Amino acid sequence: MKIALGMYTTLSFSVPSAAYKRALSLIYQPVLKYVYDREDVRFSLYQSSAMMNFFSDEHSEVNFLISTLVKRGSLRLFTGMANQSIMSLYTPRERANEIEKMTTMIRKLYSYKAQSAFFYGEVWSPQVVSTLSSLSIANVVISTYSQRDKKELFSQVKVMSELGKKVRICPFDDNISRIISSFAQGETTLEETKERIREYFCTLSPDAEVFIFLYIDQLLEAYNRRAFPDLEDDISSVFLTIFEEADKRGAEYSFVENFTQKGKCYLDSGWYGRDAYSGNLSSFCDIFVRNSMCRYVLNRVLTLNEILQMNKKDRDIKKISENDLPTMLTGPLFIYDPQCGPLRSSERMAFWKKLIVAEKTLYSKTDFQAHSVNDYEEAGYTNYTGRSENYSLVFSPLGGSVVELDLLKKEMNIVDSKSHFDKSFLPFSIKHSFADTIRFSSKVFKTKYFAFDANVLNRQKTDFEFILERDELPFSLVKHYKIRSQTITMESTIIAKQDMEDAAYQVNFYLSLDDFSLAQIDQKMLMMLGSLDNVRSFRIQSSSYGFEILFTSTQSFSISQDVKKQSQYTVLGLETFNLYSKFTFSFPYSIKKGESETFRLIFRSQDLKNKE
Repeated sequence: MKIALGMYTTLSFSVPSAAYKRALSLIYQPVLKYVYDREDVRFSLYQSSAMMNFFSDEHSEVNFLISTLVKRGSLRLFTGMANQSIMSLYTPRERANEIEKMTTMIRKLYSYKAQSAFFYGEVWSPQVVSTLSSLSIANVVISTYSQRDKKELFSQVKVMSELGKKVRICPFDDNISRIISSFAQGETTLEETKERIREYFCTLSPDAEVFIFLYIDQLLEAYNRRAFPDLEDDISSVFLTIFEEADKRGAEYSFVENFTQKGKCYLDSGWYGRDAYSGNLSSFCDIFVRNSMCRYVLNRVLTLNEILQMNKKDRDIKKISENDLPTMLTGPLFIYDPQCGPLRSSERMAFWKKLIVAEKTLYSKTDFQAHSVNDYEEAGYTNYTGRSENYSLVFSPLGGSVVELDLLKKEMNIVDSKSHFDKSFLPFSIKHSFADTIRFSSKVFKTKYFAFDANVLNRQKTDFEFILERDELPFSLVKHYKIRSQTITMESTIIAKQDMEDAAYQVNFYLSLDDFSLAQIDQKMLMMLGSLDNVRSFRIQSSSYGFEILFTSTQSFSISQDVKKQSQYTVLGLETFNLYSKFTFSFPYSIKKGESETFRLIFRSQDLKNKE
């Protein structure tokens, strides 16, 4: 029997450092020490660039140990995409640059030239073969368990050809991956997991070649589900169990690159392995069909890329195109795995910061306003972009609403609501702020389901008008947005087609900040808000981000708050993530047929330190 053993982690920069420290103490230190003490053992390792940077900054002794094992011939390292991007979302040149960047990083840290690659999320595309060939990457390490077909396609090393270029596909054992995945989801205890591993080894033939590649992040997730007392034991004993079973059978330790090639294959485009929750998604790209927020993010970057390509003669714009753009669409932004990247505000805020900084450069260099009309949502309607010195907004005709509100000085989108994670991946629609609800006579009209007629009122694109006129509605609605240097004003005028007694005009605002406190502007004491009545001003403060948001109106209104959160087991334990906080501003009114009523809501943000 010949066995290749390794481990991998995909922890990203957005995960708190406690996860890195836990991976180090629970797995890295005991496993690498065991490999160091056994000169006959051969071991493989893939680690994210974020993990390598963590070791360089805080635990250089770990990098020294890895370098020692590499030099001795006991350890081989795999390369990949430096920012854990999804390969299929980038051009061949961008893919090559990202792989080369990580390969160079490995060479500088460990004096090793990686010849095998592993890719985040195990999202595969045959187009990558030519890129790998040009970089002298001879092997791709990937599971061949198809997320779509729910089966392992093949288990032996095979060669794949694509347009005259070749690469060896080196699949790792799906039986062990399935056991570890069940362990991570709390379906088995530590002892049950080790017993299942022993039982699997009993099924292997004496001439088998087995590549076992353990996912560190899933082991950390399993460790954090300490409802089972035996999880207080050493989690690294999973590795020791594998070594013990291999030794019992007199197995030869080897690297997967040395395994015998067993024929040819063609690994089609797809999502493979058990690293992430895929539910009933048919492919990775199905995420963009089910989740309109992910689709919006993707289209924002694709549109930005088109504009960059038209202006690459400028040195600063070329730098954005070559260095910054490939780092925006990271895998953890879309894929739910043990680190739960899509739920992490740090992951999403990093994306928006890069995008906003890039657009700032474009506005200073080009006539970027000429490209301010796009269908980012792919809803069949045009999205309009308005901008001032301090704000950038993206409007949707649906509800005459706002789908993006960027604070340019803070370089953040404050209405970036996150979708609730469900293993069945239910469809999620992007939340529209400043969408209206009109209530009267026990009737409720939600305007977000109606497409308004849109008008841009000036060349600077700071004034927008949205008009809703439908025969079936008992009213007409005109919304006028004014984007100024310090404020954003929304004026909504309701024109009654029938009497509207004891009615209410409501406006929703979806805030994506994790940390904030609430108060009336004319009160110094902060408050916990369930609902607040008969006010004309309202303040949201965030000491963590150093600014506050103020809402004011000439009319009295009431406010209610609805906070959406989700708890999920991750590499850090049971974490609670803030999805969004929904604020509803409600204005009472009564008007007769043919009369109109105008409501004015003024938005303003300012630094806390600049407050008078």
